Amino acid sequence: MLAVIGASLGTTAWAQLGGREPGFGPPGEPCTNRPPAITAALLATNYAALAVYDTTRDGKLDATEQAAVAQALVEGKLQPPGPPHGPNGATPPAPTADMAQRMAAQMAAMYAALSPYDANADGQLDDTEQAAVTAALADGSLKLPMHRGPGGRPGGGRGGRGGPGGPGGFSQ
Repeated sequence: MLAVIGASLGTTAWAQLGGREPGFGPPGEPCTNRPPAITAALLATNYAALAVYDTTRDGKLDATEQAAVAQALVEGKLQPPGPPHGPNGATPPAPTADMAQRMAAQMAAMYAALSPYDANADGQLDDTEQAAVTAALADGSLKLPMHRGPGGRPGGGRGGRGGPGGPGGFSQ
């Protein structure tokens, strides 16, 4: 039920963006390309999905918890932040194990940045908590992790680790 509610909230927020890519923002840039209230709604959905993996309930995802997130990404049980479907409505393929580990680390950084706003520590950002996130995004006091492109660097770049076609690189 929670997954359905989260998916519908994420889809609604995505539709409000006119179908533009939600997620963390363009590669190498912080999340500044949309209104703070829409960003807060998207982040709340992502936060709730990750809270399930925070078994220690400390507001951070440790190495074991990140490994569980990575495994869930590979198995398709957890979707990374972003639009509900890939290009042309296609379901994007599951990430590789290496990519899932990098994604889990990025998602863990986002989760840790948002956890101070979960005032009642229930693993969800309610309307009041989302309003605090919205205000913090608007005034710049909440700094979100940057989206990392291929190769794990801000903005990615051709080649990545191992050159073109190597791990994290592009095939030509």
